[in-house]
Amino acid sequence: MKISVIIPLYKGMNFLEDIKENMTELASSLKKKGIFIELILVNDYIGEKIKWHYDTTYDVKVINNRINLGIQQSRINGLTISTGKWIIFLDQDDSLSSDEYVKQVNMISENVDVIVGNAKYDLEDLQSITLYKNIDMEKLITEENMLRIRNIIASPGQCLIRKEAIPKEWKNNIMKINGADDWLLWLLMFNNHKKFVYNKSIIYHHKATESGNLSSDYKKMYDSCIEMLMILSKIGYPISKKQKLEKAIKFKYRKDTHSLEFKDYFVFSRQIIDNIIYKIRML
Repeated sequence: MKISVIIPLYKGMNFLEDIKENMTELASSLKKKGIFIELILVNDYIGEKIKWHYDTTYDVKVINNRINLGIQQSRINGLTISTGKWIIFLDQDDSLSSDEYVKQVNMISENVDVIVGNAKYDLEDLQSITLYKNIDMEKLITEENMLRIRNIIASPGQCLIRKEAIPKEWKNNIMKINGADDWLLWLLMFNNHKKFVYNKSIIYHHKATESGNLSSDYKKMYDSCIEMLMILSKIGYPISKKQKLEKAIKFKYRKDTHSLEFKDYFVFSRQIIDNIIYKIRML
């Protein structure tokens, strides 16, 4: 069996050495299970051309986009040339645990479409946190929470995705504003009744880098979410689900930007309660 690891790059030349080391360790660990990986790098920065100069025991493919296409189209470009039955969408500054990832692949079965692993996140003060600590991930990462609260899966790098389960609606509707394309992916997969399972082992590490995190740029993230809503409307996504999602997006933006007014505590009363419960469960 083969897993395709797709990594979009943007000014990513300095990350190549770390990527090579991480993928070499991962390939060595998974080979013992009879699983092989291919690494697909998709360079979306036209200011530099990426070439792979390392000798590796795994296949490496490199795409240099002719123009800047954004992260979703870059992921899809990598997906198009992938040959693995399973897909990992990894960011350039993140890594996977070669030892713990064996537990991730052990959960592969014919009736599973997405395996969500636990994660460690670096904070700006150089401390790290475990994303899901004392909690049942299955009760937290649900379609309802995705609609009422936020994108509960912090990064697609936590997920091992069956290639054939990735919706054509996601591949055919490219977002122009980076930020919410992975949220769109999970919403479409839940709506298509794809099977999610959960691995409590920490298999993914999000590193703090100078490139920052788009999700902390509230205005751009909000604009991306609004574009996501427009796409969902266009493809005939259920109206009742879209209404829940739209209210959650507006509440989150106002909360994050400290712009809630007195009346909003009544308008968004359900969202406030849902978020309080979510925060308590994450403690």
